[in-house]
Amino acid sequence: ELLQAELQRVYGDRVQFSCIDTTQTSLDSFPLISRVVQMGYNFPITAINGKPRLAGGIDIDQIKNLLDEILP
Repeated sequence: ELLQAELQRVYGDRVQFSCIDTTQTSLDSFPLISRVVQMGYNFPITAINGKPRLAGGIDIDQIKNLLDEILP
């Protein structure tokens, strides 16, 4: 919730945020995420534009830096 609020504050509608509860949703629908998990990376997995970018924790500043690289 904190991450979502911060991303909305900084980027407004330029970003979409969603969380996927893997206890409720099969990873079969997310093959890249499934592959990252099979490689041994820990949840949470942060994906940007559908590509896994971070794993094992949520670092708001690091996520914002990655978004700043791709957003106008």
